[in-house]
Amino acid sequence: MSETTRHTRNFRAVVASLALVLLAGCAPPSQPAPEPVQVPEARAIASDGATERTIRILEARAKEDPLDFVARNKLAGYYLEKLRETGSLEYLTLAGRAARESLASVPAEQNAGGLAALAHVEFASHDFRAAAEHARALIRHEPNRLDPLLLLADCQLELGDYDAAASSYAEAERRGVTSASGVVNVETRLARLDMLRGDPAAAERRFAKALEAARSIEPPTRETIAWCYWQLGETAFSTGRYDEAERRYGEALTT
Repeated sequence: MSETTRHTRNFRAVVASLALVLLAGCAPPSQPAPEPVQVPEARAIASDGATERTIRILEARAKEDPLDFVARNKLAGYYLEKLRETGSLEYLTLAGRAARESLASVPAEQNAGGLAALAHVEFASHDFRAAAEHARALIRHEPNRLDPLLLLADCQLELGDYDAAASSYAEAERRGVTSASGVVNVETRLARLDMLRGDPAAAERRFAKALEAARSIEPPTRETIAWCYWQLGETAFSTGRYDEAERRYGEALTT
């Protein structure tokens, strides 16, 4: 190595070291990790095959009667559940087909369930603008229902309109959710908003509350419970509690 090359490399090393020192001095102070919340220990939840049996029954009904829009609406919901559980896009295709066949047999004006199914398919397909448009139509049709409002808020969040999403979530919270499934639906969304606002402590409390509600539902929904454990792992990871994060991820897998 030549003397010039050696001096050049030494100079670059010094510059790099100074840059690290300067960056360290300018970095904002890290936030203290939130106090860990009480989370129940996970237990394995075996599949009883009920979803698969229900899908087969509904598929048979839909095949026998091309105008059975109720069966197709239910099918779309079950297919989306399987999509979340497996990640297989085949279920997204099946859900979209079921929703469109439902609306082809009975138009949206008399078929809110079909329009809702289509909106959820659009959301799962990341077509957030179309999903938001249909969510607004559902709200106009059924202004007191919570699901369309939550779907609209989800779309607003994905489209980057955080203020509108926060307003919609706040409206959902003001309505006073009492059922366990309603608590899960609202608290998990508010927790995500807390994370986007940089408040992992608040998010963790909400995810823990959602987990408690999800565990109280009979029969238990494995996918929802596992997802709550995973989100608690994400909040722990975001604040540097890596051992706790690993434990929460493991509990999701246990579920």
